[in-house]
Amino acid sequence: MDRGCGSRSSRARRSSSTTCSRLAAALRARTPEETPVARCDLLKPSLDAYLGRPPIEELQGDVAIAEWAVDPRPGVLLISSLRWSRLRGLEMVPDLPIFAQESGFDFGKGRRLDILVLSHPWAFDPR
Repeated sequence: MDRGCGSRSSRARRSSSTTCSRLAAALRARTPEETPVARCDLLKPSLDAYLGRPPIEELQGDVAIAEWAVDPRPGVLLISSLRWSRLRGLEMVPDLPIFAQESGFDFGKGRRLDILVLSHPWAFDPR
């Protein structure tokens, strides 16, 4: 299910498109084109179109997120703030810097959605 992007109503599409376009602009401006991008059940397919950097890795489950968090390669991860706050308490998940964040609306669930872009500390230009 698309969360925050790809909803059917025109209001939802405008809100989702704005969220996706702002996140994609931040990623393009501050990361090299070859920087891997991963996500966790968020922003598809709109982010793919706005970012234009395939492939975007889809992480499935907490173990995959924890493995990504300790991976020594550069990369950024899009994840809901709610899910990240739950995972941060686990010993196996290091605290990572927040590269960018945006708020949107999950029309499927009828609630606000805060999206974080986390990075490995060496993955971006901190401008």
